[in-house]
Amino acid sequence: MSNSRLPPPAGDSTAKPPFRRSTAAAWLALFRPATTLVLTLTSAALCLVATHGEVDWHTVFRYAVAIGLLSAAAAVLNDLADREHDSSTRIWRPLPAGRISLRSAAIAAIALLCGALALSGSLGWRPLAITAAMAAAAMVYSGVQSGATTRASLRGSFFGWAPFALIGVLLPVGAADAANARIDQLWWAVPVGAAGGIGAFLLYKLPDYERDDFDGVRSILHWMGIDAALPLSWAGLAGALTLAAASVNVVDGNLAWLIGPLIYLLLAGLGCIGLLWMQVTERRLMWQRWLLVPGLALLLVGWLGSMAAA
Repeated sequence: MSNSRLPPPAGDSTAKPPFRRSTAAAWLALFRPATTLVLTLTSAALCLVATHGEVDWHTVFRYAVAIGLLSAAAAVLNDLADREHDSSTRIWRPLPAGRISLRSAAIAAIALLCGALALSGSLGWRPLAITAAMAAAAMVYSGVQSGATTRASLRGSFFGWAPFALIGVLLPVGAADAANARIDQLWWAVPVGAAGGIGAFLLYKLPDYERDDFDGVRSILHWMGIDAALPLSWAGLAGALTLAAASVNVVDGNLAWLIGPLIYLLLAGLGCIGLLWMQVTERRLMWQRWLLVPGLALLLVGWLGSMAAA
């Protein structure tokens, strides 16, 4: 009697490979699903809190999906620019592993960018301009690949944080504009969003410190050295928290919107401090990345809700 649960014999051409080795899994990995999901949900939440829920669902959907498509396009562009370096440091990524062709990846990036611009354009010319500015920031960050050299790139320079800061500013401004929200003194998004973007950059890039430590790299983390890189990332987080609370207090906003993000960042931060106090490892820095960077996104949402309530 045969047992249908037994694995197929070796060499059986009908055997299906596990999903993690499939082409679909390779494309999913190329789009950085965790980062894309966080930015998509953050964008939707920003639209909702900017109007305290008084916004059409399709407006929220269009803006959130536009930012999600833009995030996925930025991930593909980054992998295209990094393909030479990743061939020795991140050989498991879809492009250096040869699981996706460069031509297919380039076509996907263009299609995703066009989709992001089309959706944001359906909301008006200003959301379109803001999305285009974020797309330009992503392209300048990744640079243009020419042979084995990446040109016109901020990724490995001292100012690699600048595109993150710009996107941190434009994300809430674009959400408020897409939702037609009238928020007094929205200019506070400049210091608060920039601080949040810089903090996200430092926390996000810290686990890759050793992989990104190669000739020609002069990012702010490598410029300061590993001993100062970790405290610098925490300084970026503290700066974002301080500016968010101070700005809401200045405009007499509703600080209750910040209680949830502050409690989360406090508890997550204490947990990360406990982990890193025992030993600093790449895996623990990864945990810090995935705990604190979404917390900064949550802080931006709470901050916009506080400003909208002023």
